[in-house]
Amino acid sequence: MEQMKQILIIGNGFDLECGLESTFKNFFNWRFNTVYKQYIQYNRDYISRNNSISWKDGSHGFEKLNSEKALVELIEKSLDGLLLKELDIPFWDCVFILAKFYLSKTQLNQWCDVENIIYNVISFAFEGKYRFKDFKTNLRFSEAQEKWDYLRSKNGPVQPLITKSFIRSRCKATFKNDIKLLSKQSGTSRLKKTEYLLTQLYEFEDRFADFINHQMHIKKGAYESAAKNLIYFLTSIAYGNLDVLSFNYSLNRSFANSLFSKDTDIYLGSWCNIHGVANKFESEFPNKNHWRPIFGIDNHDISDKKTSEDPRIMFTKSYRLLDNNIFSLTSSEHASYSGTDLITVYGHSLNRADYSYFETIFDENNLYNSKTKLQVYYNGKENDIEEKHNCITNVVNLLNNYGQTLGDTHGENIVNKMILENRLEVLPNENLKEIKAYFE
Repeated sequence: MEQMKQILIIGNGFDLECGLESTFKNFFNWRFNTVYKQYIQYNRDYISRNNSISWKDGSHGFEKLNSEKALVELIEKSLDGLLLKELDIPFWDCVFILAKFYLSKTQLNQWCDVENIIYNVISFAFEGKYRFKDFKTNLRFSEAQEKWDYLRSKNGPVQPLITKSFIRSRCKATFKNDIKLLSKQSGTSRLKKTEYLLTQLYEFEDRFADFINHQMHIKKGAYESAAKNLIYFLTSIAYGNLDVLSFNYSLNRSFANSLFSKDTDIYLGSWCNIHGVANKFESEFPNKNHWRPIFGIDNHDISDKKTSEDPRIMFTKSYRLLDNNIFSLTSSEHASYSGTDLITVYGHSLNRADYSYFETIFDENNLYNSKTKLQVYYNGKENDIEEKHNCITNVVNLLNNYGQTLGDTHGENIVNKMILENRLEVLPNENLKEIKAYFE
């Protein structure tokens, strides 16, 4: 039997399928319910001295927290007068509280798109001293009347003609100004501001690690059992080598070592948590920088040739991966993704922020001219038109973007070429009912 080689790329959809509530939206609801419920009670005396602020019960989670506006007002009052450190709300918590308030609700979950928020926030923070030719915010701001009612209460008399575009522009201006004031807490120099924002980001990543560990503790063995079952299902080769590239922070090297017994014909070549892991208590990670989850922006977002002068380079994933020596998390010192017969993607949105990783794997396998197949799963059934459409769109965008990097006249035809050669599949995950059985 001929040996085969498969790469399995898993994203957050993998953890969700296995019962782990691991989205950023889950994280923020957990954090604001567990932390700021107590915070609200602790600060009730302070708040009562500010007649314009009125807290209601904060026990329903951030999504239903009636005091959302009060949190925003408290943050903005601290920026106008009090020191932010006296308020004792971390920088990135402030950012996402403000983002949820000022961003449009019509753009689903954009306020908790962590890496896109980071990109916009650091661009706002350094804007002024640096002219970023590549930057134009992609955030959509609210046009809701209630936002204007709040801004009007802060800023004085009513404008003669209020339009949705006017409200949107005021929300954008206020959010941008708040970010600039927040980022000045440690000074205005490039060095101090960069150190402050990175230090705050480290702390934010630590809090996310605590959340993932908490979720894994709740699910205990059921989650790992479901994860093993799903990996076995997705392993299409009967004999050969499997490499796993995980964008999640949950399963790690210890889990990988338990996947395949010596009696099987499948060898796990490598397991890599490309963006770090959450379990900081493992003895195999004595340097805490080796386990911390990493949030960062993509190099594509910074197109200026003079990147050495751009302070945002320190927030890119490439820079942070090198800085944190993250590849020490790979279960093999000689991980190689070349010579692959099948690339399987499960639970990954194929968002632009991770294009660089896919491009590297495609290059290693000479995707255009080789026989390598690409198989992408989407969350839904065969007749789930919207999910299927979104997945196909993302696959086509990824491949077309990759085709543009090939430097020849045929790159734009890569999708058609792979379809004709039967090397491209978009599949539903409707056949994974056995995974659900673990939680019934």
